[in-house]
Amino acid sequence: MPDCLPKYKIIVERAKQRQEKFTDANFVAGDASIGEEIMSRGVEIEWVRMSEHDGGNHVLFEDGIDTNDVEQGQMGDCYFLSAIAVLGSAQTRDKFVLLNTDDEFATCGAFCVRFYADGKEDIVIVDDMLPFLGGELFGVKTPTGKELWPQILEKAYAKKYGSFSAIEGGLVHIALGELTNGIPEIMNRDDNQNLKKWWDQLYGYYKSGYKLGAGSPSHPDGDSAKSDTGVVQGHAYSVLKLLEVDKLQLICLRNPWG
Repeated sequence: MPDCLPKYKIIVERAKQRQEKFTDANFVAGDASIGEEIMSRGVEIEWVRMSEHDGGNHVLFEDGIDTNDVEQGQMGDCYFLSAIAVLGSAQTRDKFVLLNTDDEFATCGAFCVRFYADGKEDIVIVDDMLPFLGGELFGVKTPTGKELWPQILEKAYAKKYGSFSAIEGGLVHIALGELTNGIPEIMNRDDNQNLKKWWDQLYGYYKSGYKLGAGSPSHPDGDSAKSDTGVVQGHAYSVLKLLEVDKLQLICLRNPWG
């Protein structure tokens, strides 16, 4: 049976009846799920079941969700992390992670994540085995280390595309569309020489509640390069706020590095 809501309910019930946690046979905790490109770097990945790690002290959500819960790890998926950081409000969480209680996570170790593809739900089910490198989470992290919603979204996205390697490199507006069922649109600054018109359109989107991300131009040195204003090159950002103050147009960006 492909991943779907009925399958998730069966997994949860079976895990409760058998008193054992779910292990995903379709996205196993091994090198294939990490992917060849990342494994070729010589990394030694250890997989850890988070419901049993650190005394079982982890929860999916801690005091709701917040933009600052997202801190990029050792993967090149800044575009995806910028997208989920944009969604950092308690009102949106049930739209992408389906979990009844943290007790269900502790008992079953199963999560159901909702993405969208071509206007239809794209359900992905994952277990709570996450990759570690050198004793730390390999992927996205949270400030307290207790909260897991960004890690679960990242793993589900990796399963959706076949491996963690497969989700390195991408576009923030595409990821936002897959998370929200919105229609992705890109605004290229180079194609908008009329700055006032460009700003008015962008500001209108913000005031209408659109979810916004940004990407900086690529650079031969990758994200080790910065512009004169300190913007990391070849990198994705969350757009958190737009303001007009004393005739100045201001954009508040967030770097997923935290």
